[in-house]
Amino acid sequence: MEPLFLDGDGVVAIRSNRAAVGQLRVAQHPVETSRWLLKRVAAVNPDDTMHLLSDSPDHSAVDSRQFGNVNIQGSYRVVLHFRTTSSGRGIRIRFLLRPYSRHYE
Repeated sequence: MEPLFLDGDGVVAIRSNRAAVGQLRVAQHPVETSRWLLKRVAAVNPDDTMHLLSDSPDHSAVDSRQFGNVNIQGSYRVVLHFRTTSSGRGIRIRFLLRPYSRHYE
């Protein structure tokens, strides 16, 4: 998910059974279960599934356009994004936590 996420970045995510459009989520790949995906929620469906899309403009990105909707249950909401500084002497932290409200759902 470049440019927001670069190789070597880290995230902290919490298990959450409530998804909202625009959230960043970590979810297990529905076909290749040894892979985990970091994607943005594009839609939340009444059947407790979500449509995940990549932020990458590259049309070869792996997301719900290839494998369909993903269960919300068992996925994780990203609450913290961090990367080491270019000098290697610290960590730059970006908080992504926001409260749930009707405005976001």
